[in-house]
Amino acid sequence: MSNFDKKTVGILGGCFLVRSALELILAELKLDYVAADDPGNVPPDVGVVLLSYTTNEALTECIAACMDRAEPPRIVLFPQDASLLESVRGLPADVAAVVPPTLAAPEIRSVISLVVEGHRILPFALSDGHRVSGAGRPDRIRPGLLTERQLEILREVAKGQSNKAIARSLSISINTVEAHVSRIIRKLQVDNRTQAALALREGVPSSKPSVSAHGVAAAQA
Repeated sequence: MSNFDKKTVGILGGCFLVRSALELILAELKLDYVAADDPGNVPPDVGVVLLSYTTNEALTECIAACMDRAEPPRIVLFPQDASLLESVRGLPADVAAVVPPTLAAPEIRSVISLVVEGHRILPFALSDGHRVSGAGRPDRIRPGLLTERQLEILREVAKGQSNKAIARSLSISINTVEAHVSRIIRKLQVDNRTQAALALREGVPSSKPSVSAHGVAAAQA
């Protein structure tokens, strides 16, 4: 059985609020999960590990422990401080995604879902301007690149709304929404709607404040 077939997710490390937020997201995705403080306590049937860390040492130790397993899990990193993004240079292939601490809850949900399905996405920029993946993607959404309607739809995508829900909310046809989403992805030079939403978070203020992993539990209480 490959890791792509393993739907159980492990939550490793993290403070109570982060762990609770991730548990809520996994429950919404209807994914089985286990939480542990030590990588040695992660069961062998776990195919994806959500690793929250506060120091470079913790990151190195946990990744090494995960990769020592017979079938290393795919790893999603949750650095608890923006400065820790610098520590993920030279990532091993088993690291499938890095989630910046300011990412909104719907986007975190999308990232986890994509990784569980077997995708590898590293949608963020390092401080020196070098991009880990999607090198052709613009660091910001330039003014005038998207129409007002496309920005409106992209904001809905960033909230985790489906095309059907967006069509209903904006009183337009689903075909129109799909056409706009395709154009948005092409204009932003990204691979999918999740990366388009991340580009929005980097370059254009959304109409509502985002909810980070730290604030998911409070927002959904």
